[in-house]
Amino acid sequence: MLAMVTQAGTGQAAMVDKIGTAGKTGSAETGRVGTTGNSINHAWFAGYAPLKNPQYVIVVLVEEGMSGGNVAAPIFKEIVETLLGNNG
Repeated sequence: MLAMVTQAGTGQAAMVDKIGTAGKTGSAETGRVGTTGNSINHAWFAGYAPLKNPQYVIVVLVEEGMSGGNVAAPIFKEIVETLLGNNG
């Protein structure tokens, strides 16, 4: 199920094509409201890579990032690409 999040779900921005990744997006409510009246949320993504024989577990939290899929997942991808070389 975690692989489906990066392959076809809310975490597609965390996918590294050649090696595969898996994970979960999320947002955490802060209880605060911004100037526009919208809730302020922290964004997170937790995942592992490579998909087969995982070597790394990474959690990215972006305070006030709002969306895990849009903000935290791309950061996860960048970290994985740095650790395992560009595109694995």
